[in-house]
Amino acid sequence: MNSKEKNKLIIRRINSAVDCKKDLNDLWKKEREKRFYLISLNSTIGEAFQWDLSRIEQWCFDLGFDGMEIRLQDFLGYSPESKLKKLRDFRSKGIITCHLSDWNQWIDLYRNNQKELLRSFYTNENIEKYFGGNRPEIIQERLCQELEITNELKAKAATWHANQIDYDEILFSSRNYTDKEVIESVKSFLEELMKFKNDNLASLNLLSLENGSGVDRGVKRLGDFQLIFSSNVLANLSITLDTAHLLSVLFRESEKSIVDAEDTIIQELKLSPKLLQRIQVIHLSDTLFTPSYLKKASKKDLEKAERDFWYKRELVKNNVIDDHLPLGFSLKTAQKILDLISSCNKEKIYVVSELRADSFEVLEKSLQLQKWQICFNK
Repeated sequence: MNSKEKNKLIIRRINSAVDCKKDLNDLWKKEREKRFYLISLNSTIGEAFQWDLSRIEQWCFDLGFDGMEIRLQDFLGYSPESKLKKLRDFRSKGIITCHLSDWNQWIDLYRNNQKELLRSFYTNENIEKYFGGNRPEIIQERLCQELEITNELKAKAATWHANQIDYDEILFSSRNYTDKEVIESVKSFLEELMKFKNDNLASLNLLSLENGSGVDRGVKRLGDFQLIFSSNVLANLSITLDTAHLLSVLFRESEKSIVDAEDTIIQELKLSPKLLQRIQVIHLSDTLFTPSYLKKASKKDLEKAERDFWYKRELVKNNVIDDHLPLGFSLKTAQKILDLISSCNKEKIYVVSELRADSFEVLEKSLQLQKWQICFNK
């Protein structure tokens, strides 16, 4: 089955699922009175609208959403050819949250561990291209720049995925850090960031830390945030809960594959009632989970990956199963999860539909399916 046939099949499945006589528009309007709903901007959406943020925002409104999450890495990127002017010129009419840039293997640069950096990246040129420089301060400077942009956009939150993903660990089982070591590094880095940018605490307080997936090192369970928030300096930070990441961790640990994860995820969330109050943003993702995260890479691919960092990066990207694929909204208990988190928060939370698809048409249809699941699966 080629990609076009696959997309047509998915669309037929979605159309069949949302063929309901109930008035979705009225139910969706009531749901938006409880929570703000946004769409995560990705490359599929960006390319469909030539990265025109005003047109993308209007598309979000037309679909019945309150705004969008802007992924700043799409506009700053790894090279000088950026779309930064489009971002700076944008004036939002709706609600905006931002996703700050993340670097999968940032801790070695933060610790100025040149030996480990060269082990992962092979050359100094690769290090500079990936991080935009080779100084440990470069990540702090970049995040501060992005927080300033977040402030200019009048965004409500700035999500940062701070965990460590080591490509060598994924491909070659070369483990460098424990979860605890990564969490401790995140804590110390954020404390230094507060001192580094103490003249603009307003934007720093927009920071929202995201939980990681099954292939991450660091914060993966909700309770893992406790060590970070034990610091008085970090008392005002919030949490972005990614449902796909959490489910991938739970099922990777239990080695199960379950279509409906209600009991598992609700039970997990209830273990940390105080941390539920810190959840400000939810990445509500279609979730394809499996006990096995890796497809088999060929010997030839692995040998090339040991020489070429950028090939290794693409190999991981293509061989790690994506946990945001819109293949039929497996998380059918969204309403219960959202209500549980909302009941612990005084303010309305921001729910971001974070979907990825082979085509814009499939993505748009998947958003309709997600709305249907939220409204009807109570």
